[in-house]
Amino acid sequence: MYKLFILIFLTFECLGQSGLESVDLSFNALERLKLSKDIADLKQRNFRLDKELKNYHGVITCEKSKFKVIFSIHGDLHKHWRDERKSFDIKIKSQGTCYGMKNFSLVRADDKHSELEVLGQRLSKRLNLFHRKIKLINLIVNKKKHENYLIYEKITPDALEHNGLSGAFIIGQNNSWKLGLVSSESSISSPFMDKDIKDSINSHKLVFYSARPNLENFNALSQWKFFLNSFNPEYINLDDFVSYLTIVSITGSYHSVIIDNLRWIYRPWTGKFSPIYYDTIPQLLPKSFENHLNEIKRLNFLASKVLQAQTTSYWLAKIKQKVLLLEGHLLNDHYFPIQQNLEMIKSWK
Repeated sequence: MYKLFILIFLTFECLGQSGLESVDLSFNALERLKLSKDIADLKQRNFRLDKELKNYHGVITCEKSKFKVIFSIHGDLHKHWRDERKSFDIKIKSQGTCYGMKNFSLVRADDKHSELEVLGQRLSKRLNLFHRKIKLINLIVNKKKHENYLIYEKITPDALEHNGLSGAFIIGQNNSWKLGLVSSESSISSPFMDKDIKDSINSHKLVFYSARPNLENFNALSQWKFFLNSFNPEYINLDDFVSYLTIVSITGSYHSVIIDNLRWIYRPWTGKFSPIYYDTIPQLLPKSFENHLNEIKRLNFLASKVLQAQTTSYWLAKIKQKVLLLEGHLLNDHYFPIQQNLEMIKSWK
């Protein structure tokens, strides 16, 4: 069913490129040579493993301030590094921040569906879900201007802190399914969208930071294993899960549900997990709410277990309540397919 939905890309003519603020990334000839050599070593592959492109040094100019940074290529797919318009991960080494961020990505807006990615984080904030700072900008790389980029906060202790979650943990898939694909890539048309490949290794990892005591790590891991073994909905913050489902429904972003895209935040003080929304790829919703839930179940076995804990009518009623709460904030959002999906949600029975 996932392939049956029609994916319609946003047009970017309406973004008002000339009115966007600019961020400037510059790096010297030696760093440019290193980056070019590393990209050439990928030998025209369509995707890469995480450590195949190194870290480089440069300077960011943001909000009229300059910062020394370490940067790397962002993303797995070739469009992030093969074209002139590259995507970058940035870490500011010196004091100060860029739009309140020290660790962030500079991502081609055509990869992240720009306005809808911003909307997803805005709705997450409105529904009291974990959210990241995000902003549309123009990017200048070594004096070459590239329009329509997203500056997107990375999940770090800073992001947890501004969400009031400095003691929380993030859990995500470890992407070990990629390791066997490099040699056989030519025979796999779209490995990142192949659910069967990803489900072959369902291992998850905890994202820890050095400041975390080992005992806290152990306790969080134990809770995660309990959840995986029992699928007891008592381990899930159901209100947050409904909020997450609501955003997925409004955007039609089934891509956000795929197992290695859906991350969870664990609050030790509640003992519960909440989903994190990001990576919007918009689609039109099906006419049947049951088909909508079935697609989510198909794409993520953890979400499937949570959904099975309540009736279809329960989830529909809860989602409609959240939509009513958000609708006033969506009246001026005409980016496809927000208004179409809102009408479909209203028609579901």
